[in-house]
Amino acid sequence: MLSVKIENNKCIINFNKRLYPKSIIEQGIIDFKEDEKIILTERGKVIITSNKKTNINEVGYEFCDYLLSLIQERNNF
Repeated sequence: MLSVKIENNKCIINFNKRLYPKSIIEQGIIDFKEDEKIILTERGKVIITSNKKTNINEVGYEFCDYLLSLIQERNNF
């Protein structure tokens, strides 16, 4: 990831496109979306708005960790 920014109770994540393919980000959004509102912008940024009273910063980093696990799974096949 290039940057994580918290603004107006939203977590904005800018990913390195070479390390995080769009397909991985989209799969992560589908899998992770149950408790959080997550969108992928046209510029490739992910914006997370928490639906629960959670630490939005933690949610952002948990999402990034989840994407890394998806990348590792893909590389193991």
